[in-house]
Amino acid sequence: MGSETVVHGLQAYVSNNNPMSIIVIIPDSFGWQFTNTRRIADEFCEKTGATVYVPDFMNGFVLPTFSDDFCCTVHGEDITMTLFLTCQLPRVR
Repeated sequence: MGSETVVHGLQAYVSNNNPMSIIVIIPDSFGWQFTNTRRIADEFCEKTGATVYVPDFMNGFVLPTFSDDFCCTVHGEDITMTLFLTCQLPRVR
């Protein structure tokens, strides 16, 4: 549904093109390219008619997923994860 573009120097996923109404989704640790984040953006766009932006605020840094076997629905159904991610983050002092 949406497309990738550059907005004010940041890579971003943009769904729709309504200049009168916008929603900005700040992505979690899985990043702006994560399929489920984009599905949520498309769902918000479809339900509200607003332009939805998912910018890359983390400069391309994401947690490693080790696999693309994640599955999630955004239509109020059960969320199923076929792979559980365990990650050790470095300590910040």
